[in-house]
Amino acid sequence: MHLIRHHSKSDWYCDFAALPGDTLMAGFWGAEGIRLFDNKHQKWLSHCFRPSKHPVTNEIKRIDATDPLLWVYLRGNILHSFNPETETFKAYRSKLHEGLNRRHQIKSVELPDFSQIFDITSKHRMSFILTDKGVIKYSYPADRFELILKNTFYLACPASGSQNIYLTGDNGLSCYNTVTQSLQNILNRSDIPVAPEQINDINFLPENSILFATNKGIFIYNLTEKKFKSGHLLPAMNNLEQPVQKIINGRDNSWLLVLDKGIAFLDSSHKLTHYNTDNSFHSGFRSNTVNDALKSKYGNRFWLATLHGLYLFSPDENTFEEIAPLRNVTINDIGYYEDNLFLATARGLAVIKEDPFRLKFYNHPPDDALSSHLLTFLSKDLNGNVWAGTSNNGLNKINPRTLKTEHFLPGKGIYGNEISAFAETSDGFVFAGGDSLNMLIPGEKNFRMPEFAKHLPHGKIVSLLEVRPDLLLIAQEHHLFTVRLSDGTLFDLTPLLSTQNITFTGAVLKTSDNEILIGSLKGFFRFQEAIIDLPSKPKNTKITRVDVMGTPYETTRFFNSKPTLKHNENFIEFFFSDMEYPDEHDRYLYKLEGIDPDWTTTESSSIAYKTLPPGDYTFKVKAVNKLGETSQARFPFTIRPPFWQAWWFIISVLATLVISFVSWWRYRLYHLQIIESNLNLRQRLLLSQMNPHFLFNALSAIQAFILKNHPLEAGAYLSKFAKLMRLNLNNMAMPVTPVNTEVESIRYYLELQRLRFNNEFNYTVTLIPDITHHGKGLPTMMVQPFVENAVEHGLAGLNYAGNLTVSFTLQNNSWLINIRDNGLGINESCRRKNEAGSSHKSMSMEIIRNRIEQLSRQYKQPFSLTIRDLTDETAAASGTEIRLVVPAINID
Repeated sequence: MHLIRHHSKSDWYCDFAALPGDTLMAGFWGAEGIRLFDNKHQKWLSHCFRPSKHPVTNEIKRIDATDPLLWVYLRGNILHSFNPETETFKAYRSKLHEGLNRRHQIKSVELPDFSQIFDITSKHRMSFILTDKGVIKYSYPADRFELILKNTFYLACPASGSQNIYLTGDNGLSCYNTVTQSLQNILNRSDIPVAPEQINDINFLPENSILFATNKGIFIYNLTEKKFKSGHLLPAMNNLEQPVQKIINGRDNSWLLVLDKGIAFLDSSHKLTHYNTDNSFHSGFRSNTVNDALKSKYGNRFWLATLHGLYLFSPDENTFEEIAPLRNVTINDIGYYEDNLFLATARGLAVIKEDPFRLKFYNHPPDDALSSHLLTFLSKDLNGNVWAGTSNNGLNKINPRTLKTEHFLPGKGIYGNEISAFAETSDGFVFAGGDSLNMLIPGEKNFRMPEFAKHLPHGKIVSLLEVRPDLLLIAQEHHLFTVRLSDGTLFDLTPLLSTQNITFTGAVLKTSDNEILIGSLKGFFRFQEAIIDLPSKPKNTKITRVDVMGTPYETTRFFNSKPTLKHNENFIEFFFSDMEYPDEHDRYLYKLEGIDPDWTTTESSSIAYKTLPPGDYTFKVKAVNKLGETSQARFPFTIRPPFWQAWWFIISVLATLVISFVSWWRYRLYHLQIIESNLNLRQRLLLSQMNPHFLFNALSAIQAFILKNHPLEAGAYLSKFAKLMRLNLNNMAMPVTPVNTEVESIRYYLELQRLRFNNEFNYTVTLIPDITHHGKGLPTMMVQPFVENAVEHGLAGLNYAGNLTVSFTLQNNSWLINIRDNGLGINESCRRKNEAGSSHKSMSMEIIRNRIEQLSRQYKQPFSLTIRDLTDETAAASGTEIRLVVPAINID
């Protein structure tokens, strides 16, 4: 016995399979996935199942489009090209690795053995590749590489309209002429405002300038004037406070800037707008790390390659359109080839055709490569094909004669990423398990998920074994099942193992004497095939008795219908049996739905539940014996809630409360409407009583003129009386009169009275402040009765000139009304009236007091009336003063 080593990967072997011709297939988790070993000559064969000519699903860091190739770079010292016309890859590496290149199908070329590519640019069907070992030129169609510069450069940009390419490196800025193949130094390292390693991007501008995007902002160097210049763009661009990673010229001299956090857009009016996840998340932008950006060929839009997907940014609309199929996929680089947008992603190379939109990945493994090098097993089927499972990318089927591989990829032929178990039945059905269980029916091209697999518990499938025709053993990490393939009947063997917390491994074997061996982390299980036979007729478990509050419940009432118990009948004990004698069961599994989240194991034949809350329940129980689980016994029942918790009681109480509230509210509204109606009615009644009183006095005055045969005075009096009547009739229709209208009415009235008494008194009516109060009013006919009393009972019959003043003052949203005369005084007027024995009873003051009381209740604001006899103060003066305070009522 001796140890055969494969480089340094001796500890990564996972499985073996024998091939015709005394060849051994060795599987690895890692390395190349599979290697072939020649047993006869004791050596490894050169065939490779993981050729490097195709990047497959590997992460691509950089791409660059030249005519007619697309350069693709992953990492290390291998460079790939992709032909979009033929959709084929080529791989190139230095001929220093010629032996390894041959086995991995890599073309050996005159390349330095570089370890990193910094940038790729192209000009006139020539590509220029900037590496850590110098600048390499590739010529097409000669398919020839040539090291043209040994200096290290990091960035390159071709100059439009010339043969020059501008390069930045450790020594500064240089210019390479592709015709003369000469290199000219333009700027020394010390001449550039920042260190070369802080330059992130360079662009050639049409005005023969170089634009530098750096960690310290934007700088523009004029090649003609040979100096750095400042322009109208630079102040806005340099006010960013973070490094500029890339800058792209848009439409109408607008610019897109890629920053450390998000992007910024400088429009044609030099307005700079920042976009990141803080301010643009709701506009669709969900990634601050932008790896690359490119102007779209369709409209004023930009493609953004980010850490979490691809976005199409429209600055005109301030929107970000996320490309849904690439959500959360890292996009490292983007580039146009003709009208197609190619993407360097973490899942391989992809292309987008914009109009109409279509996404395609070029990461499907070729037929001479495995889908992944992370192998989990190798297994041969009845036809000699070798099946290779992977831990991350599905299943492979290898033809042993041609070594060509058929792939079953996740979502494209198989369910699940990891495939860790394999079994083929005697009738040609193939089962593959891992994340889920898959079945391949003979004659079909893709796997399907069998119906019974949907009833397996969640967990990784670690091994599969055909026990005999129509019976399959399925081992998950913590469960063991058999399934009858003819009808999909599952049988759980886990309870028979009498061991808890089992973790199964992938080891499984059926021996020649029909013993089954299954490996676990605690050892292996060994049993005869017969013990896992599915029972032809399941045994029955029965509920034999139910006690409620310690008393057996009536059997016929209990089992013939779903029983309903009272809320205080909540102590229930169930008795059950598997009806076997002698008792052959090992244990019972029970569960009360509504209380128990999962099955519970017991060796007792009774279970009690105390203080169950009201609700619907179903008690389930089944016995587990050497034949597995028996059929379930079920018992549904309901515990009623107390009447005060019943839905009908709660609804009744709520309905009563709602009806009571609605009734009370309607009664209150009705009551308020009646009160308001009564107040309005009483107010109109009072006004109707005042109106005849005023008309009587006015018509008496007209009568006096006519009797005295003064037609002119009677006509003038009658004209003013008509105006006064028009105002009063208009006011009578409204409960509130504008203050200006009230003042005008009083002036007309006093003018009439003055004519009637032959100008024996003077009057003034003032409004303080003297402005038009369009929005303020007072109750109708509130002031006129006091003015009338002052004339009729205070000023009439004086032997000296009378004087009457009326003022309206607005204070604190109330009208302060002052009526003052120099007449007899209220006390003297009442005395003379009593001495004269007049039978006429004045109704005006009584009506006014009643009306003030009604209005105070209606408006819920203070009204006040004060009457003062001025004669009491001094013998030299006489008269009456009335102070009336009423609310200033808003008029709509």
